[in-house]
Amino acid sequence: MNLLSHFTEQCQRSPTQLACTEIDRALSYAQFNHAQQRLAAVLHQHECATHCIGVFIDRGIDAAIAIYAILSAGACYLPLDLKNPPERLHFIVQDAKPRLILGHGPCPAWLPTSELWLDITRLASPATAHPLPALGRARSLAPGRALRNSAQVRPSMRSWAWRRA
Repeated sequence: MNLLSHFTEQCQRSPTQLACTEIDRALSYAQFNHAQQRLAAVLHQHECATHCIGVFIDRGIDAAIAIYAILSAGACYLPLDLKNPPERLHFIVQDAKPRLILGHGPCPAWLPTSELWLDITRLASPATAHPLPALGRARSLAPGRALRNSAQVRPSMRSWAWRRA
C-alpha cells in the first residue's frame, strides 16, 4: 500500500472528519480530496504524468493539496524552497526541467518562461475557497498535541503529521 491508497481509504472511511487545519482555514477529508482531485485533473490536462512538477508553495494546506495532486497525476514533485535566492531557484529549474511549477500569484521573475507557471489560486474550488465553520483548537488537534505556529496538516495516517516550523 502506498501513501495515496491510505489517503483514499481515509477519505472513504471518514469524509466529514477534519483532515487539515491552518489558523483561518480547515478542510474535511472530502473537501481536501476534492481539491486535490481538481488539481490532479488540471495536471492531467497538461500531460504531466511521469514528469517532474515543481512546488513553489509555503508549507500548509495548499502545499499538501499540491503534493497529493501531483502524486495522483502520476508525476513526481520537486520542492522549491521559497527562501532560496532567485539564482538558486533558476539553477534548480534549469537542471530538473519540470513540466510545470505550482505556486501562488504571478509568475516569479526567476523563471525562464511563464509557460511553466501554474497559479493554483486561480483554480479555487468550493473546497478551497470556503473554510469550514470555526472549530475550537481542542477539537482540531489530536489530544495532547499543541499547534506550532500557523499550520498542522494531518494526512491519512494519524501517526504522521506535517507541521509548520
